[in-house]
This record gives sequence, C-alpha cells and structure tokens, in this order.
Amino acid sequence: MLQTNMEIAQNIRALAKSRGVTVKQTLADCKINRNFIYDLEHGNSSPSVDKISRIADYFGVGTAALLGGEATDGAGQRGAIAEFLDLYKRLSPEDKAALRDYMRKLLESGD
Repeated sequence: MLQTNMEIAQNIRALAKSRGVTVKQTLADCKINRNFIYDLEHGNSSPSVDKISRIADYFGVGTAALLGGEATDGAGQRGAIAEFLDLYKRLSPEDKAALRDYMRKLLESGD
C-alpha cells in the first residue's frame, strides 16, 4: 500500500537514522534540494520517481522501503535480501571480500 507524503518523509528519516547519517547529508549526497523533506511533510510537493529511486539506491533498499514501508514476505517478515544487505554493510572490507569469495565458490561448486 502506498504511503502518504508524510509517511514517505518518515521512512526516509528512519532510514537515515538507522544508517547513522543525517537527512541533510542524505539529500546532499542524492543531489536533492534540502527542502525536499519539509515540502513532503507540509504537502508542498509529491516525490518524483527519480528522487525516490535515488534515495532508495543511496540506502541500498528497494523503493518499497520508502513508498510502502519495509518490504516483507507473505508471512510479514523482512525480505531475506534486505536483511542480508543490512548485515553485509556492517562487515569490514576484508570480511566483505571474504564473503564475496565464499559466495563465488558456492556458485562454482553448483555447476
């Protein structure tokens, strides 16, 4: 279900907080006007597909995480991919490389 502009703004704020960045930094990194969240919250504008996509890409989530809350499976659980990405982002660069190597080996052994 699509959210109201206020709820979209809240989802963006929550993602920023959970990732340890400010909304201001998020918008600057995404090259979006700093008033974007204010305008959403006060009904002055609606988000464009481009802006929602840029923000979702910035956080490494699907657009559903912004437009409809966290994507879930049929049982109401967070998607496995979103959970994996959250865990992956917390790894050190060395551990990320080791995990990628391990995954490649798993895929090669399946051939």
